[in-house]
Amino acid sequence: MKKFMVILAAIAMVGAFTATSIAAEWNFYGSARITTFRYNKSKELNGTAAPQFDDEDTTFESQTNARLGAKVKTSDAVSGRFEFQTGGAAEVKVRLLYGEYNFGSGSLLVGQDYTPVDNILSTSQGTLAYNILAAGNDPVADGDGDALTIGSFYESRLPQVTLKFGNLKLAFIQMKSVGPIDPVTGATSTVYTDTDTTIPKIEVNYTFKSDMFSIIPYAGYNTVDFTDPTNDNSVSVDSYVLGAAAKTHFGPMFVNANLFWAQNAENFGRLNKAAGIYDGAVLNGSDTEDAKTWGAQIIAGFKMSDMFTFEAGYSYDHNELDVLPGVTGENDPTHWYVNATITLAPGVFIVPEVGMFDFGDDDVGGVSTDRGDCVYYGAKWQINF
Repeated sequence: MKKFMVILAAIAMVGAFTATSIAAEWNFYGSARITTFRYNKSKELNGTAAPQFDDEDTTFESQTNARLGAKVKTSDAVSGRFEFQTGGAAEVKVRLLYGEYNFGSGSLLVGQDYTPVDNILSTSQGTLAYNILAAGNDPVADGDGDALTIGSFYESRLPQVTLKFGNLKLAFIQMKSVGPIDPVTGATSTVYTDTDTTIPKIEVNYTFKSDMFSIIPYAGYNTVDFTDPTNDNSVSVDSYVLGAAAKTHFGPMFVNANLFWAQNAENFGRLNKAAGIYDGAVLNGSDTEDAKTWGAQIIAGFKMSDMFTFEAGYSYDHNELDVLPGVTGENDPTHWYVNATITLAPGVFIVPEVGMFDFGDDDVGGVSTDRGDCVYYGAKWQINF
């Protein structure tokens, strides 16, 4: 009798799950992506160990943003989405996982999604700048950098609770806890090691739309205290960003642009640590010095036909920080590219591209050091299904 009741309970559970699955609308999708690029790092970028030399490598691998996912709708009010990355050397990893409730006058999103300061304006295939700079990561097993780490302000997909009211988006996001830099070691302080957080990171944007353009002003604020556990002394690191992104189109032509200003961009969580080395707070005795960063990018393109779209872009950063009292450090990385999107069939793309990352000069107290550059060329191959 006991076994019979267990079997009935199992059948009931399966039936309930099946009924729920049938009621929901599931739209699965996938995207297979292969990167085939040649990278040429200058000797200055390749390393400081003697002898210095230029270094060329080829990447031919599945991209880390190859993906599988689904959009799910359980009712007119409740929906959700999940997406996993499956490519490259990284293990299977969650990209998106959120649910959204439409309550009439607005909606509530809970989970991991893009943030209000994330604006993707480019189709650049060059990898993220910090991948090129990372030691031991050559050739770079990645692509689809979208010109996100120079000239743009981007922090990727993060856990959040977000309210949407029409074109207004207000998000409360997992705070970023990056400690201040020790000016002696050049690394994160090993003294102020206890992290104290009070409020989540707060971000907001608003989208102004017309038939020919959209403009998206955005802002964000993050604050964290760091304490020396041996004497209870603490320092506060406040970081913020103010910016605006714009998209315009004139028939077959389009122009996209971004402009931002930030304090302590690294401490905020901007995804570009290696691209701008003077973008985070530094200790100054029992206080901190704040880093200043501003950046801009412009992307222009032309859709010649349903098969061919051409695009070019230029991105610029300026990072500035008083690394020591009376000693200022500055750096100005840039990125340019030219590409074409060749559509062989709906969802089938080849994107050849040539471009260069120039990591500028480190200027510290008037003394400059060339950080080197990287020229790349090749193509991405993509099939969506």
